[in-house]
Amino acid sequence: MHTADGSDPRHVVYCWQGRHSSNAEAGGAMLQATDMHTKQFGGRSTLTRVEQNAEPAHFTRLFK
Repeated sequence: MHTADGSDPRHVVYCWQGRHSSNAEAGGAMLQATDMHTKQFGGRSTLTRVEQNAEPAHFTRLFK
């Protein structure tokens, strides 16, 4: 199952960024997430940035 842009909604790579993250930390985290998105999922996953205190409910349930 793929969407119009070729991504597979069953595979999501989240990049969580804490509110006190430096630009270097945030950039490094996004580079690692992009690397996983490309190498592990062939660019077909959904890549999503999540900021601290703006997490969607389904994201926080993953860690409870």
